[in-house]
Amino acid sequence: MPRKRRHPCARRSAGLAPAGSAGHIRHMTESQWLSLVASLMVLAILYPGLRRMPREGMLRNIVIWLAAFAVLGLIYNAFGPF
Repeated sequence: MPRKRRHPCARRSAGLAPAGSAGHIRHMTESQWLSLVASLMVLAILYPGLRRMPREGMLRNIVIWLAAFAVLGLIYNAFGPF
């Protein structure tokens, strides 16, 4: 019976949990843990202020800022780096 060929990109299992399970959290690198902690700290700092912000006109302001950054990005892509 011929052996089934594996895809060249397929890895052999080195005791890692399947991708869909919660066991993959144990395999985070130190930099990933630090990024997660930093994101949670930023969220903890900003959350109280975001809850007290007035809601009227917020979507309009977000669209304006995103458009401004998109235009700056396109200008930098076309003519940059300066």
